[in-house]
Amino acid sequence: SINPMKKGTTRADDNVTTYRNFLVEFDKISLDEQMRYVKGKGMPFSTATFSGNKSIHFIISLETPSRNREEYDDIVKWIYKL
Repeated sequence: SINPMKKGTTRADDNVTTYRNFLVEFDKISLDEQMRYVKGKGMPFSTATFSGNKSIHFIISLETPSRNREEYDDIVKWIYKL
């Protein structure tokens, strides 16, 4: 999970304690193209990790967590529009 969860629970949305991190990945372009694209957009990712298959997983972390799931979902929509 990319967001903190309640201790001893499953990775279900209801168990997220803080909405702070976002995962961005691309499966249809090469690894080099993925990195160039993200850097070219100036995406402020915190971590970039090779998935072991066909993508790099970019994590974007907020300094201040979202207030709720609705705000988090709005930020996700904004990120994916880029």
